[in-house]
Amino acid sequence: QKARTDKIISAMNTERFSVQENYSFQVDPKKVGKKILEVSNISKSFDGNKLINSFSYTFKHYEKLGIIGPNGVGKSTFLNILSGRVHSDFGSVSLGVNTHIGYFDQTSIELPLYMRVLEYIQKNVGEYISLENGEKLSASKLLERFQFSSKLQSSLIEKLSGGEKRRLYLVQILMHNPNFLILDEPTNDFDIRTLSILEEFLMGFSGCVVTVSHDRYFMDRVADHLLVFDGQGGIHTFTGTYSEYLAQKKSNNQEKSKPSNENGYSFGKEGIKKKNLAKTQKEIQNVESEIEKLENQKKIIHEDMAKHRTDFLKVKDLNEDLKKLDETLLLKLNRWEELNHSVIQ
Repeated sequence: QKARTDKIISAMNTERFSVQENYSFQVDPKKVGKKILEVSNISKSFDGNKLINSFSYTFKHYEKLGIIGPNGVGKSTFLNILSGRVHSDFGSVSLGVNTHIGYFDQTSIELPLYMRVLEYIQKNVGEYISLENGEKLSASKLLERFQFSSKLQSSLIEKLSGGEKRRLYLVQILMHNPNFLILDEPTNDFDIRTLSILEEFLMGFSGCVVTVSHDRYFMDRVADHLLVFDGQGGIHTFTGTYSEYLAQKKSNNQEKSKPSNENGYSFGKEGIKKKNLAKTQKEIQNVESEIEKLENQKKIIHEDMAKHRTDFLKVKDLNEDLKKLDETLLLKLNRWEELNHSVIQ
């Protein structure tokens, strides 16, 4: 199964890059000092529920960090603490002197609906952005990179779709040249082409990136190690990609499901525990099978999108199918994580 999964991941990665190879660009983020951001013994609770329990971490230059865990365990709260929007109950957050945070959250700012797209960027952010090669990229050109045509740039913001407003929100964040970029579920509202552009941008971004996402393919591209929320206030580090983490969890769970004696018999409370464990393991296997089927369907949709990329209406319909599939896949991934966390507790 690992070979099949790896094959799917490889195909997905290849497909994503085949649609965006002409969009390579890297902004020049604000120079940062020796310290970027450090959290020391932070804790946070809501309504008696401990979300974060005495966690410390020092963020590093060029770090690409992914955050994973079931819904409701405090991932967004953690991002809000990093950005200063929410204060921890205990502990401290220390920013570097030149650390500039760009935070792409799930709600977006209130955009001025009466302004036109290009006008909004130019007046609220600037006329251009500096690239790492020393050149300057105009606001109009950056908007083009994120699929805002000249016609769309002259449109009123109130005429934009929900996904287009989210793209505009992202562009205005990047135009500020952050050197510490926080992304909370960025894959929820973007089509495959926008995600491809964003992936390439993040892989070459010379600042620090912290991303929360349930999209395995996206996380594999943009994060090389993880912070794993266990739902009990603990946050654990994992060196490797999201797929590598899932593979290790599966391997660990298979080891735990093996009988503890040569006959496999157990009695009393221990026997009940093992019976429950076996039931959970069975559900984990079923959910994994469903996830694999959904990922195969996702692969087929991506292939169709590449095949029909010049057919706007067809691509639009495929994007709708992809969005519905991603919603179902997210539910399955959340269930998978919940089951695995119940096994290790």
